[in-house]
Amino acid sequence: MTFFIKNLALKLVWLVGLIEKYENLLFKKINRMKKKTVEERGNLKIPRGWDDETHAYLEKHMTILEKKLQASGDLKPGEPIVGQPRTLARLIDGFAGHYIEDAITTKPAFITEQPQIMSPLAKYHRDKPGITERFEGFLMGKELMNAFTELNNPMVQRKCFEDQSKAAAAGDDEAQGIDEAFVTALEYGLPPTGGLGLGIDRMTMFLSNKNNIKEVILFPQMKPDE
Repeated sequence: MTFFIKNLALKLVWLVGLIEKYENLLFKKINRMKKKTVEERGNLKIPRGWDDETHAYLEKHMTILEKKLQASGDLKPGEPIVGQPRTLARLIDGFAGHYIEDAITTKPAFITEQPQIMSPLAKYHRDKPGITERFEGFLMGKELMNAFTELNNPMVQRKCFEDQSKAAAAGDDEAQGIDEAFVTALEYGLPPTGGLGLGIDRMTMFLSNKNNIKEVILFPQMKPDE
């Protein structure tokens, strides 16, 4: 336990130093950017129902973007940005990757307020419906940290798990099923909680120039068979 606390303290000290070092540069840069969101950069107006209408809209505009990039040579003929299954969450993630994440090449930046459908364990935003209290820190084009307020409403958590289960049934291997034990634990109660993921695995990804966390984890059973 003592080792764990010391390790956590070192990570927090490093993180605070990183934020202090870059916060003026970072926020000055963001404030100068006229187009900061996926909608602004992609000239999109995404329906906020997060339903079939939203899915149809994203599918239509993703197809347009893919054809444009294929015609310009940025994608091979027939190559998609988002492979099957093209679920709502995967389409949103595809747009975020193209318009936001790929643009973070050198200086650090934070991506904030991800949609709830992309963040099944994060708490819904108190003032902005449909999005979460979450941020991801990116540096040199790679995700370095992921942080959010924990979702502690068991009814909302079950609904998020049900949506994930539907995505998993459609073939999304990153979606998770319903964790009954976790929902039951939430029904007993969870105080307001927040978490930040900045482990040695993500640092190893950054230092070894890997794009997938599965390439650097130590446990072989967690890696895909191929």
